Amino acid sequence: MATDLFREVREAEDRAEALVTQAQREARELVKEAQAACAENERAMAREHRALYQSIIEEKRKAMRQVLDEQAQSQREDIASQMNQARARLPQAAALIAERVMSDGNR
Repeated sequence: MATDLFREVREAEDRAEALVTQAQREARELVKEAQAACAENERAMAREHRALYQSIIEEKRKAMRQVLDEQAQSQREDIASQMNQARARLPQAAALIAERVMSDGNR
């Protein structure tokens, strides 16, 4: 009877030890799975941030391109206006040059 009791205690201890070992193994697996999920989540967030960064850069690039195009158009209009003013004064300038050449002679 005493040996049966000791055997039962020993078997219970063995079962408890097996349960602890199994629980430790499962806990390690859960930790590994959680770490893998965290790593995947970090990679996904990094991809998302890169995509967001690229979209922000592209928006800024488009806005800057629009500003530069507007400035270029304004400058083209200014140049065209100045050219038209110069063309309008061209006959007067030609007349002044001709008059000066004619009045000064061969000096």
